[in-house]
Amino acid sequence: MVWLNVLQSGQFNAELPWGRYIYIDYISLVNFRNYEHLELNLNSGLVLIEGGNGQGKSNLLEAIYLLAIGKSQRATADRELVRWNLDDTAYSQIAANILRD
Repeated sequence: MVWLNVLQSGQFNAELPWGRYIYIDYISLVNFRNYEHLELNLNSGLVLIEGGNGQGKSNLLEAIYLLAIGKSQRATADRELVRWNLDDTAYSQIAANILRD
C-alpha cells in the first residue's frame, strides 16, 4: 500500500514570489513504478509531498519529470517504469491536466 501525504499551499498559506506560472491541476498514474493506480488533484501553489521510505515520492516526481522532458532521469529503459501485474499486463500510463495561472 502506498501512503503519501500531500499538503497544498491553501493549507499552510505559502505565497509564490513570481508572477504567472504553469501548474499541474490533476495527475493520474496507472502501472507506473510502484503505483497500480493514483489520481491526484492539486491546487496551484506550493505542494509538499511526504511519506515513508519506498512509498513513491520520488516515483511521483519522476512521472512529472517524464511528462515535462519526455524521458526518465533514472531509468535507462522504458520497461523499468512499468509496474508488472500478476497477469503480465505490460503497460504504463501517465496523464495530467496542466494549467496556466
